[in-house]
Amino acid sequence: VLGRGRVTLPVYAEILSAGTEFDTGHYQSVFSGAAHIEMSYGLLSCDLFGTSQSVPDFRVSAETVASCELDVGSMSFGQVSGLASRPADAEAAIDIRCTAGTSYTVSLGMGETPGVTDPTARRMRSLTHSLVYGLYRDPGRSMAWGEAPSQRAQGAGSGYGQCYMVYGRIHAGQQTAIGVYSDSVVVTVHY
Repeated sequence: VLGRGRVTLPVYAEILSAGTEFDTGHYQSVFSGAAHIEMSYGLLSCDLFGTSQSVPDFRVSAETVASCELDVGSMSFGQVSGLASRPADAEAAIDIRCTAGTSYTVSLGMGETPGVTDPTARRMRSLTHSLVYGLYRDPGRSMAWGEAPSQRAQGAGSGYGQCYMVYGRIHAGQQTAIGVYSDSVVVTVHY
């Protein structure tokens, strides 16, 4: 007899994400007796037989909470006439993936120019010049997309990606200097 000893062996687990959809809540599995797990060991010398023994029950558990992921595309109006006799329109996509059953809203910030409070009158800047534009939730550009609860898009998570289009418009009738104009808008998912 070689004596007794004690060894702690790690058990590794992984939650697979590819194609997995699940609701929030508590998940648990119980592994018990020889039906699920068994420990076998043997000796490489002395011609002694190996031993097999049941392992006491153990539990594996996880608590899932609501979560959302976000992927935002850029909006480019391209080259716009400096005369701005007609509005210039563009679109961008927001892809959202939220836990199944999770209700959420999506808001768009007012951009980098201080003092902007109207989502239809955001300002792109080029040095000291600005160009007024709006962001909307509909192709007709009648539903402003901003930060107020009434201006947010709404949805419910399915565990899969959901696409929302942002419709932009540079308003007609502006006289501005030639240049490259830009703005940065923060997209926020509230859940």
